[in-house]
Amino acid sequence: MLEYGRRYYREHINERREYNKRRYKENREKVLEYNKKWRRKNRARRRDDHAKWRYELRMKVFKHLSGDPPHCVLCGFSDTRALQIDHIRGGGLKERKKRNLSTIRSRIVNMPAVEARKDYQILCANCNYIKKMGNANERGGVKRSFV
Repeated sequence: MLEYGRRYYREHINERREYNKRRYKENREKVLEYNKKWRRKNRARRRDDHAKWRYELRMKVFKHLSGDPPHCVLCGFSDTRALQIDHIRGGGLKERKKRNLSTIRSRIVNMPAVEARKDYQILCANCNYIKKMGNANERGGVKRSFV
């Protein structure tokens, strides 16, 4: 029965879209009110679903850029909690000001891997920080020292 429902939905998807558009136009206020109540009632579920989606997208980016299992391209570290997306030629702050992280990650996943690897790489937090400090020193930036 479930497979029949899926097949029916795929075969009649355009009809369902038209029906939903028509229904929304005719009952816009009711639909908006219903959605508002549903979002309020299911706040925790939505938060959990969104967190799961963000985590899965992050893992897709890691695998897309460094392979499976995800790892730092410099030292091979593979704990995903400490892996970061690095902009090879810099400019990460400028990109984050233009787009949010989810948009950047989606863009990376949708790029061909060869093209994405020209602009981005996966580094562990240590390698990324070392690279950042090295670049700052090359540009004449202030060297930070922690005592």
